[in-house]
Amino acid sequence: MQNHELRRIQQELEVAHHQYLELYHSAPIGYLTIAQEDNNQIVQANQAAANLLGVETNLHLINQSFTNFILPDDQDTYYFHCQEVLKTQSQLACEIRLKQGETYFYAKLHSTVFQNADSDTVHYLTVISDITEQKQTERLLTQRVEERTAELKAVNMELAYASRLKNEFLANMSHELRTPLNTILGGAEILQEQVFGPLNVQQEKTARRIEKSGKQLLILITDILDLSKIAARQLELFVDNVSVDAVCQSSLQYVQEAAKNKQIKLSYSFDYAINTVKADRVRLKQILINLLTNAIKFTPQGGFVELAAQGIPEQGILELIVSDTGIGIAKEDFPKLFKPFRQLDGKLNRQYEGTGLGLSLVLWLTDMHGGSVSVSSTVGQGSCFTVTLPWLNDTDTNKNSQEKPDDDVKTGPCHPKNALILVVDDHEKTIEMLLDYLVANGYQVISARDGLQAVAQAQSDSPDLILMDIQMSGMDGIEAIQRIRADPKQASTPIIALTALVMPGDKERCLAAGANDYLSKPIGLKQLIQKIQNLLPCSTDEA
Repeated sequence: MQNHELRRIQQELEVAHHQYLELYHSAPIGYLTIAQEDNNQIVQANQAAANLLGVETNLHLINQSFTNFILPDDQDTYYFHCQEVLKTQSQLACEIRLKQGETYFYAKLHSTVFQNADSDTVHYLTVISDITEQKQTERLLTQRVEERTAELKAVNMELAYASRLKNEFLANMSHELRTPLNTILGGAEILQEQVFGPLNVQQEKTARRIEKSGKQLLILITDILDLSKIAARQLELFVDNVSVDAVCQSSLQYVQEAAKNKQIKLSYSFDYAINTVKADRVRLKQILINLLTNAIKFTPQGGFVELAAQGIPEQGILELIVSDTGIGIAKEDFPKLFKPFRQLDGKLNRQYEGTGLGLSLVLWLTDMHGGSVSVSSTVGQGSCFTVTLPWLNDTDTNKNSQEKPDDDVKTGPCHPKNALILVVDDHEKTIEMLLDYLVANGYQVISARDGLQAVAQAQSDSPDLILMDIQMSGMDGIEAIQRIRADPKQASTPIIALTALVMPGDKERCLAAGANDYLSKPIGLKQLIQKIQNLLPCSTDEA
């Protein structure tokens, strides 16, 4: 009975072993048993392994060293793989290149370690998979990524070049637009001051219209430049402790005439618990003026516009609220409000002038301050815009902090009769306008059309003050200032840069070259006289 049972078990084992061998040799992936101590000798292999390694049958692999099939550059990888498998006693994988006749293929090895209980011999049971196609795909993907990266790099270079061209174009357009605008506004100012004699009522109205239209054009040019600077991340904020009340009142004063012309009542509500806010004074004022101007523009004659400022200490915020009794805005139009150059549709809105830049600037400038803008509105009843800014209710902040006047210069009655001023500009009309105004104010004037002439006249005529244009053909104003400063006789001659360049760093370049002061075109003639008075000693008047 026992013998019969043993024979049955033996037969079952033989069948199982035969089935195992059938599976082993017919498997689609390669199997190897490799003896570690015998120079990585192959002691068992299936036909799939033979096919992968480029030999006729699996028997041709027996007793061969597996390392003979590994490319030289991958020998160390396989050695390290075996050491790790032996060390961790776990299944590990590695990727190497194996010979396949005259060529090679990429293989992935999965190895485990096996050791007989009655022997010290260590064997690696290794599965070989052909991953050549996978590697080719990876290589193709890598190549495509590299090509795409190169394309993106080229596109970025083109974008950077286009951005540089755009900045140069904006700078040139600013110069080309501001230069004639300087003459227009300067001429209007001369007429309103009645430098050449009294004007009748109609002439005064005409001069005011010219000035108003010129200033509207200047605002448009400035808004476009500001938007381009913000988009290019070139707009810099000059943050300080700013008197909120002073900025609010200054902004209301700016729009007062426009409100008066439409018989719109302006009101102002201020929370006097507010002292100062950390902000750029000029940009904060620009935000309020844009909102107030917009409110007045879209409010019918006889309406109301209110500016309110309130602090919410527990939330650490300051709210600046501009509300009106205007035409209102439909809710579906809210998303369009802050997009540049976008205006709301509809016959009602088309009658109002504008470029659609103001609210875009409000949003972007507020965002640069770390704040936000919200709007509520009802069609036919009015709108309310709220600018929310971070605010620290600091009682130690100087409560007397006030906004400086836009023209923060001395206005004393100093008119040096003998002062000689050299005007340098390549625009003939600008020279004529400045000459007329300066002579009318008691100054002697000489002129130069470019930097070379300016340097020569500064040396020959020793002017008391120089008004220097910057962007000129030939030698520009920057180089002319530097050459004038190199002459010991002219090292201390006051120089005011008058330029239509208003891109980032323009003012700094002028001052670094040696200018004492800077005015951007179009210049205010009264402001120019005040700056001249600051730089020319009053003792000259006594000579």
